[in-house]
Amino acid sequence: MEVLIIEDEELTANYLRSILEAENFTVSLSDNVDNNLCKKFIHLFDLLVFDLNLHGMTALDFVRNARKNSPDIPIIIVSDETKTRTKIELLNLGVDDYIAKPFDKHELIARIKTVLRRSLNVSFEQHIEYGDLAFSLKDRILRLGKKIIHLTRTEAQVFKLLVLNHDQVVSISDLLIKVWNMTPGFQSNIVEVTINRLRKKIDKKNKERLIKNIHGSGYFLDLSK
Repeated sequence: MEVLIIEDEELTANYLRSILEAENFTVSLSDNVDNNLCKKFIHLFDLLVFDLNLHGMTALDFVRNARKNSPDIPIIIVSDETKTRTKIELLNLGVDDYIAKPFDKHELIARIKTVLRRSLNVSFEQHIEYGDLAFSLKDRILRLGKKIIHLTRTEAQVFKLLVLNHDQVVSISDLLIKVWNMTPGFQSNIVEVTINRLRKKIDKKNKERLIKNIHGSGYFLDLSK
């Protein structure tokens, strides 16, 4: 697996590289986001790990550009930034995980492997059909009858959980843990924001909402009609 680490602190960069190389990852280092490695070759990597303090552009802009040029690359931020608002903004943009410094190397590896498992999942869950609904996780395309809907990476992960559990309520806690890898009890409106984006795409011409919520419990996908 090819990993790109963007970190301007040499000691931290080398420490991260030693941890990942010990797990048989192939690691490339960059101390800024302006060089060709980040601009032209980011799509060649299997994982992107970086700090928020980037030379060349803000972390938010870099995530936007990375998602535009390589929408499927897993992104993990390792930073000492503690502001919840910043974390939520980045997660909403498509960051897969946020790990606070200082970190435990065993937790770091465990969370990296969790993100990669989600990214590289090639099981039957990649393509799901139910009645006139067809969903491709790999392409992030949802077909409802003749309507074709393109989903973002995060929207697709949320929708997969809802459709696989369409006969039961998926709790907000489960969504936070399985999609965003957040710990139980984390307070965030990120699930509500993502569900609302999905509803705008899916329910444009539908009188009834496909994604319904049970107050205080979670959400479920109503495929009874």
